[in-house]
Amino acid sequence: MQVAKLSKVDKIYAIDHEMEYNYNIVRELDNKIDGKTIQDFYSNPFKYFPELKVDESKLTFFDRMRIGNTNDFLDFLILTNADLLTHVGSEKGFEGADEAAKFYKRNLRIFANLHRIPATKEDRIFILSGGSHTAFLREFMKRSPKYQMVNTLDYLN
Repeated sequence: MQVAKLSKVDKIYAIDHEMEYNYNIVRELDNKIDGKTIQDFYSNPFKYFPELKVDESKLTFFDRMRIGNTNDFLDFLILTNADLLTHVGSEKGFEGADEAAKFYKRNLRIFANLHRIPATKEDRIFILSGGSHTAFLREFMKRSPKYQMVNTLDYLN
């Protein structure tokens, strides 16, 4: 709200779309697909992304904002919050993939809600979102003929 006030924004739109998503399926399900990969990743996720150079104990707020808006970190968030679940499932089921599909579906609906905002080519849209949703929106928007994204990092100096 403070960003909107400082920017003298006339109208704020909510585009979130709540959906159920089982974040605990990794722990709840007797995984028959590939428990090793997902457990190894979750034990030390930044090991798989050394280019992020994340030492959480030393990060300032602006460091977090800068790292959190890099392409590498946004890819990391999609992997962590959705794609890794494809390693989880029962012997004949796709429980992890189904949960990941729900997360993709939620983000697609958020993107659809963005399309519902009456905007012209002259309008600028600022989206404030959690990191995982930002990661998905970035992917959808960069392929869209309707939007031209700007690099968030250009504004975090």
